[in-house]
Amino acid sequence: MGIESASLMAASAVISAASAAYGGVAASQAANYQAEVAKQNAEMARQKARMAAETGAQEEEKLALQSQQQAGQIRAAFGASGVDVNSGSHALVEMGQSEMASTDQQLTREKTMRSIWGHNVDATSASNQAELYSAEATNALIGGGLKAGGSLVGGAGELKSKYGWFAE
Repeated sequence: MGIESASLMAASAVISAASAAYGGVAASQAANYQAEVAKQNAEMARQKARMAAETGAQEEEKLALQSQQQAGQIRAAFGASGVDVNSGSHALVEMGQSEMASTDQQLTREKTMRSIWGHNVDATSASNQAELYSAEATNALIGGGLKAGGSLVGGAGELKSKYGWFAE
């Protein structure tokens, strides 16, 4: 009867060790998966930053062209009405239009920079999270191994105390 109990006790320790090892491997695989997802999220954020920069540059160029077109229309309208386009109120109107266009371009540039900054922050955050998940994967393997070892040592200790096995 003692041998059967000892066998069951040993089997229990082995099963506990295997379960701990398997749990460590499963947790490691899950953390590695999360790390890969975070890496992909970081890359998508970097792509969004590049697209924001391109879109912002295009918008600025469009505003500059619209401003030039509007300035030409203003000059043509003043010229058609017989006003001297090189002095007086026309010069003030043209200067005001130019300042408004410059302000619009500056606001667009600032909006673009904020967008790029936000996407870069997202990319950095996702990269950092990927590193944390990778560390978690490593720690899960180590933890699973230590739990498995603890189960085996604990089982051996129970066998020794109960049955006097493992002579000193």
